[in-house]
Amino acid sequence: MDKEDAEKKLEVLKFDKKQIENIISFTHCDPPEAYFIASEDMIGKSGVWSHFGSWSFERADLWYNARRMSQENAVEYMMKKFNYTREMAENTYFEMQAITSDSEANTWISPWPGYGGATSCGKNDNGLYICGNGLQINLSSHDVFASGQQGIVRPRAAAFTTDDGLLKKDFNGSTLDLGMTIIPKNENELEAVMSSKELTGGMFTRMFYMRGHGLRYFKLFNHQRGLTGTDIYVYKVDWDGRNATIVKEYGDFLSQSPKYDKESDAIKNLSEPNSTNAS
Repeated sequence: MDKEDAEKKLEVLKFDKKQIENIISFTHCDPPEAYFIASEDMIGKSGVWSHFGSWSFERADLWYNARRMSQENAVEYMMKKFNYTREMAENTYFEMQAITSDSEANTWISPWPGYGGATSCGKNDNGLYICGNGLQINLSSHDVFASGQQGIVRPRAAAFTTDDGLLKKDFNGSTLDLGMTIIPKNENELEAVMSSKELTGGMFTRMFYMRGHGLRYFKLFNHQRGLTGTDIYVYKVDWDGRNATIVKEYGDFLSQSPKYDKESDAIKNLSEPNSTNAS
């Protein structure tokens, strides 16, 4: 609610004038200027910051409270507090009992996502982009695949740059344990950033590799190279977030590309064994 409505609401709740002024000074203040830095050194540190960012407070609770309980008490605890089914609670209990060290427990509570570098993907005569790691990209259908010994395989997730932002797809079936964020370089070349699924199309990925394309609340303020040649991007927080950032080169190229039809893709994939989910 706006400031005036908030003041009226507080009056109804019997706060006095001084208390209302104090509360409103925190809830409806003018935010200060704020900046966010996305620097190249953070890529190597991604396992740590993304570990904390992925922290499961639910699993931490179970590890701290439920693992020392009897099986029946632990199952009841999970069913009551987290609405688990009995089967899910029993499986989770057995998972915890199989953990033998604090290090294993740490990883069970939260993974250690990271980046695996970037690869260039060149366009062939059939309009597909062939990456250095053997994966192929079809931009018109927003698909990524490779031929393996067991047939067609796909990454666990892929994020495709669009003319107005980003489209992320999760893949089922036979998958490789990685994600790809796909960024256009020019008509004949794409860049594929390899990472854990959790970082695919994520905020840092978009800020460092994509110059903030599609973001509303972060505007690229400055880009510099450090003494060792590393990239440093500085973003200013746009508290209003009225307009999304559109990187002109991406928009110019992708606005001419075939539009992705999410509904048609979903219908098509109902009959395919290696189906995809778009989000």
